[in-house]
Amino acid sequence: MNDNETPEWKELNRLMKELMDLYYEIALKSGLSDSAFDILYAMVSMGSGCLQKDIADYYHMSRTTVNSSIKKLEEQGFITMQKGQGKNKHLFLTDAGTQLVDDKIIPAMQMEAGIFAEMKPGEGKEFLRLFQEYIKIYRERIFSQK
Repeated sequence: MNDNETPEWKELNRLMKELMDLYYEIALKSGLSDSAFDILYAMVSMGSGCLQKDIADYYHMSRTTVNSSIKKLEEQGFITMQKGQGKNKHLFLTDAGTQLVDDKIIPAMQMEAGIFAEMKPGEGKEFLRLFQEYIKIYRERIFSQK
């Protein structure tokens, strides 16, 4: 073990990678790429007519990835785009997209919500509080390095 690796740090990295693998598995089982799954998930969370740039910003996805995945989803007939002000593009589900979301995305979201419901009272909030604090400190350290 590297001198800088604590058992907690090592376990956090392992758990984060495992969680990312689980999200990949959900996308794979739904027949979508992980980025397409994320975009449809975001559209459900953000609502009809959300902006392409808002998905990229909120979900920390590259705009290039979002753009190419949206084009594929549009070609497959799952979403449509409408031009907004400037370069903004509003995203809408088609009927086929709504059916896909109902079949694949909503059940995954319900499963995630159910996980918090299975935790003991207060554990979900505490988990989120601690993880937010970790991210805050991580961000501060990255951006304080010049």
